[in-house]
Order: sequence, then structure tokens, then C-alpha cells
Amino acid sequence: MKHTKKLLIGMICFITFELLFSAVPSRMNFQGRLLDQNKNPRSGLFNMTFSIWDAPTGGSQIWSETQTNVQVTNGMFSVQLGAVNPLTADVFSSDNRWLQIQVGDEVLQPRERLVSVAYSLRASVAQSVVAGSITNNEISDTANIAWSKISKAGSSLADLATRSASDLNTGILPSGRLSGNYFNDVKVSSAIYADFAGNVSLGANSVGSYHIIDSTITSADIKDGEITNADVSLTANIDWAKISKVGSSLADLEIRSASDINSGVLSASRGGTGISGAGGVANRVLITTDGNNWTAGQVSPTTMIAAGTLPSNVVASSIAVNTVYTDSIQNNAVTSLKIADGTITDADISSTANISDTKLATITTANKVSWAAVNKAGSSLADLATKTLPQLDDVVDFTAQQGDILVRTATAWDRLPAGTSGYCLITSGPNSEPYWGVPVLISSVSTLGANITMATAGTWYDGAVFTLGPGTWFITAHITMGFAAATAHYSAARISDGTNHYAGGQQRPVATNPAIGTISMSTIVTLTATTTIRLQGTSNTANCIMYATSPNYTTGPATQMVAIRIR
Repeated sequence: MKHTKKLLIGMICFITFELLFSAVPSRMNFQGRLLDQNKNPRSGLFNMTFSIWDAPTGGSQIWSETQTNVQVTNGMFSVQLGAVNPLTADVFSSDNRWLQIQVGDEVLQPRERLVSVAYSLRASVAQSVVAGSITNNEISDTANIAWSKISKAGSSLADLATRSASDLNTGILPSGRLSGNYFNDVKVSSAIYADFAGNVSLGANSVGSYHIIDSTITSADIKDGEITNADVSLTANIDWAKISKVGSSLADLEIRSASDINSGVLSASRGGTGISGAGGVANRVLITTDGNNWTAGQVSPTTMIAAGTLPSNVVASSIAVNTVYTDSIQNNAVTSLKIADGTITDADISSTANISDTKLATITTANKVSWAAVNKAGSSLADLATKTLPQLDDVVDFTAQQGDILVRTATAWDRLPAGTSGYCLITSGPNSEPYWGVPVLISSVSTLGANITMATAGTWYDGAVFTLGPGTWFITAHITMGFAAATAHYSAARISDGTNHYAGGQQRPVATNPAIGTISMSTIVTLTATTTIRLQGTSNTANCIMYATSPNYTTGPATQMVAIRIR
């Protein structure tokens, strides 16, 4: 029987405080009374889980521990919370704390709120601090204690020598602190020094670009010959007027690219040695004919630009190979005569060229037009576009008549016209082309060659026998048995493969002279493998004869079996 437990309000909590110089307890005394659902006190050992939450219901769990085998006597129990999982100051960082108790698997409701006892309220304010009890560890890194609250009595500047710049990064030492010969040299920073005489010196490589005021460095501050090409910015854009050309020559211009001298005008006097012809004349350019010497030649921009042609003295050999770009060619200027025959390839034709069919010659080569390229709109073959047979792209005859059959030849699909009335579609097997032909009946006939004397009564004797292949067969047979003299007997016959018996019959001839009778039977048999079929006979009387020919007739088989394959 499951007992519902209840925690009475008679809960007693004790919190013990000690002086600051003693360790603060990490446990809390707790007493309670445990009753069952009929309010009868419980006794025994119980597992109890105590947890502290930040809300009366739901919320977040702040702390918990499980104490096993808690002794409960007449409903009363006493434990120390924190005995398993110590209580810390963080657990009581808020005044909104609720104690939950779980006995075994059952959580007791409601939760009890934790409150202060009378004098524990004073614990939130320090009454006093024992002298010397606060060390450097107790002071927060962000305490930011005011300088005025620090007693300087008995201090000296001697220990300042061991301090870093960050220790003294604010405030100003009063002038009184600098009187007398307290020091000869002061290290202002890692690179600046001052002596007692007031001289200030800078350490080597101590001044960076960020120390120098913008636009204050002049020519006088820069040592002659110290600026190199690497010191000049790529975007300096030095004016040509600020470059001294004294002593320069045009000799080094021969090694410069067009971008080096892409602006400005060379004066006539710059023609100099190596250039012949009048310098500074309009519409003239420097032309080299031998790769070494330059001469002035005249080109008419009006003729070149307006007419769109080069002068007559400029021939094809004057234009370097692969130097004419498409942008230099006028639109629609390249005609059929300009294109070498047979040089246009598939890659040269745009995928959106949309060449008109009137400009195409008749396509006579087989397999040059794919099925996807055929417009089937409005045609009766439109639904073929949904077919998945890839071979449909080489169908050669779409003029089919009613009754025609589409067949696959060794290389393509082809039209097989309707056959002659009464003909059948015949195939020789897999990978053979079908054709129309006269039906060929597959059959087998077996006839008994000589009379058989069935010497032992009740034993089956084979008459006609043949072997049939797989398929469905129609089998019919008749067998003649009896005695030449008047003899009363029974005889029976069957069509069998030795295991399965497909048809059978029996007779009782009249005891006349001769006592002979015939049994006929038919059956349909489906064979899955090559099988030997037997026409068998037996009699209840020894020496019964199975006749090959009828004693009453001179011609015709008396015992015979015929099979015809129907599928």
C-alpha cells in the first residue's frame, strides 16, 4: 500500500553565525515531522532529497542533495542541510529561496520559503572589521579606492622606483617632492630620461610616426640623399614641373613603356641624335625601319579616321600577327569572301543563332536529325515524345497501314506490314526477327511396334513412349488389350511419366472368343522440363496381350499415343 506523506508546519531551522575571523558554517540545521495520509507519525529509515528553488512552484533549482537512511522516529527527524553538498553564499544571493523535500519518489507540497531569524538580519551589514584582517586578496581589482582614503603616513618615495608606469599613470607629484637632491636621473618612460639639470634625452628608435605632428617635417629635417625609390608612394603623382631634367637625355626613354611617357609633348629640341627629320611638325610620328634609327614620318589622322582605311603605303606585312582585335573591325565588315572555306566549326556558331531552315540544305545523311529536334506539333506522332525508347529516334517508316507491326531489327526499328490471312507471326527465339508464316504444328506420335504379353498380373507394362520438351501439350491415346480365347478378365491403361499419372481408363471384355477391348483417353499436360511420357497397360489376369495391331483389322495401329504442343 502506498502511503502519502505530509510535512507539518512545525519545521525548525537553525543558522549559526560566527565572528568574521572564524570560518562561516556551510551547513544548516533542519528538523521536520513526517506523517502519513491519515496524519499518523511515520517511523523508519527514509531516503530524502532536499533542494532549494527560486520560486514556490516551477522556477530553477539552485541547490540540492540526497541524504540516505534518514532516521525518522515517531514522525520526527533532524538533518543538516549541506552535509552532502555544502551550502555556499551564492545559494542565498537572493531573498527569494524555497525549500523542497522529496521522500523516496514522492515530492512533498508545498515548498517552504526560507526566511531570516532575528539577529541574522544584521549579518547583511559588517559590524566591525578586525584590524589587519583585510589583505590584498580581499580587495577587488575594480575597487577603485580614492587616493584621499589611503594613509600616506610613514611612506616614502623609495618604493616608487620599483613601480611600473601603470602604477603612476595618474596624478602629479607636488613640487615639494622634487626639492633637494633626491635623484640625478629620472626615467620618464621607457625611452625618455631627465636629469637633475633639466636636460631631457630620448632613447634610440623611441620616436614613432605617431609622435610627430602632421606636416611639420621640412627639407631641412631630411638628410640629403636619404630618400629612395621605396620611400616614394605609388600614388605620389609628382608633377613633371617638379622634376629636374638638367643633364638628362632621351637615351633612357628607349627603355620606357608607353605608360611611362603617356602624357606631355617632347619639344623639337628633344629630337637629338638618332632621330632624323623635322621635329615638332604636325601630323608626324617617329618611325623606325631598321629597329635602331628613328625617322619622322607623316600619317594623316583625317584619312585614317574619316575614311576608315590605312594609307596605301601600309600593307598587311606592316601589321603584326594577332594584333588586330575584334573591336577594331567594323560591324558586318567580315563577309563570306573574308572567311576561309571549311574553317567555321560548331563552336563558332552561337547557341542562339536560330538559323532559318530556308538557309539549310536538304539533310540526306542518316541519323543527322535527333528525335528531340523534330517538331511533332499537330502530328499523330506527338505522343511518341513521351516514350522512353531511345531507339525511336531512328524509326525509318512512318507511313504505316492498319495492321502493321513495329518490330526491332538487328540495328533499328522497322515496319512489318500486316501478314497474309491465316498466317502467324513466327520467331525462332530470342534475338531473331519475327516474320509471317504458315503455322507449324509441333507434335509427336508413338505407336507400339509389336504385341506385348503382360506375363505378370497387376504389373504395368509400357506401350507407346515418346519424349516431350517444355510447354503445354494436348495428349491423346488408345490401347488394345485382351485374350485370343474366351477369358474373363479386367484390364486398365494410363498416361504417365512414371511418377505423375495424367489420364487413365479400364475395361471388362465379355468372355467371348476373342476377349479383346480398346481403352481411349486424352489430357492436357504442362511440362517445365524435358519429360518421357509412357502409355501403360495392366491386367488382373496373367499373359494378357497388348496388341500392336487389331486382330479384327489388317491395317491401323491398335496401340498409339499422339501429342500436340498448344503453347
